[in-house]
Amino acid sequence: MQIVHVHGQAFNEAAEMRDNCQKRVPLIREKRWAALEPVSIYDNEQQCDLTIAIWKDQVSGDWWLRIEEEIVGYWPEKLFTHLKGPAEKIRWGGEIVNTKPRGRHTSTQMGSGHFPSEGYRRASYFRHLKFLDDRFIERDPVNLQTFVTKPNCYDLLLNLDPPGTCGVNFYYGGPGFSAQCPI
Repeated sequence: MQIVHVHGQAFNEAAEMRDNCQKRVPLIREKRWAALEPVSIYDNEQQCDLTIAIWKDQVSGDWWLRIEEEIVGYWPEKLFTHLKGPAEKIRWGGEIVNTKPRGRHTSTQMGSGHFPSEGYRRASYFRHLKFLDDRFIERDPVNLQTFVTKPNCYDLLLNLDPPGTCGVNFYYGGPGFSAQCPI
């Protein structure tokens, strides 16, 4: 699936494009997203946040992606036939693939490559986690559960800050293969 940037009233200028599955998917051709800049610098005042939103259009059923204030593109409803009803779970987080190169844990980093215990300016984070309920009202997640498979390699630190600060948030990440994560 190819995600293409769309802008404002350009929706009426949609072009038909074929994805890898040879299904016809209407997308807007304007500009493509490349590297997102600026980037955060480890242990520096320059820390950059991105606001990312994914939502299901109530009329078309398509799933839309917005980064900051720009709608980047969408995934057609027909790609997500199992998501027709309400969600029972929402998941945020990171994932790596560990094929155990040379018989050890992968050196693939998650997030900034630093553990969540290092905190702001060092570890990666998600903050102001929200979801839309079945009436399209923005809500804070509740009854959160954490799941970490290799805490010596990657970890997670959940925070439930009061409104007006960072809201529901978490730090996450880790270095992968290291002295703490040998296998």
